[in-house]
Amino acid sequence: MIDCCSFEGTSRFFSRRASYYAMRFRLRGLDRPQRLLINGLRREGFIGRSVLEVGCGVGGLHLTLLRQGARSAIGVEASKGMLEKAIELALEMGLEGMVQYQQGDFVDCSSTLPAASIVIMDKVLCCYADPVRLVKAAASHCTGLLAVTYPRGSLLSRAVFSVGAFVGTLCSSSLHPFFHDPDWLHRTVVGEGFSEVYSETTLIWQIAVYRRVGGLESALHAEPELLATF
Repeated sequence: MIDCCSFEGTSRFFSRRASYYAMRFRLRGLDRPQRLLINGLRREGFIGRSVLEVGCGVGGLHLTLLRQGARSAIGVEASKGMLEKAIELALEMGLEGMVQYQQGDFVDCSSTLPAASIVIMDKVLCCYADPVRLVKAAASHCTGLLAVTYPRGSLLSRAVFSVGAFVGTLCSSSLHPFFHDPDWLHRTVVGEGFSEVYSETTLIWQIAVYRRVGGLESALHAEPELLATF
């Protein structure tokens, strides 16, 4: 679980930047790591499937998936400002009847959320102090595909995050980024019953899609329909 100060600080940091992220999505669409993640999910198939996005930001990823054929979505986000922009975008895109949102720490509120065929964590682990609980909570809610974007283990990626953390401390930023060992992340996801089926990289980010091993994908047919709650 995120400690109280870290959770509130992350929420404040991204709430102040929510308008910028929403405008960037309106003008440019998804960023390159997000487009690569969509490509991985497209290759494995997301049409007609439900989506749970952990740390959904302004909603660009799950709204794009809905527009391209996903069945329903839940977005969970710490930042109130980000969720307000996600709701705005859902309304603008005419997708409000297919999505619902929950503000809070996903680990804390996960017991109230249904499982989904696709679970997404895009650039979320680097904002979270306790990645073990976050990965386990996300994996336990995934009946099919788990899609993750996280910092690479390269020297450049490590340097960028080290400098970012130093500058944030120097400037008393409310955001405290975390660099978690990518090999550990891979082993942890695999240990939760998944096999990697897609992998791409950018200069900074590793993008991976994992498929659950075993018969839980049949749970897709038992998932409840979601209603928008605004």
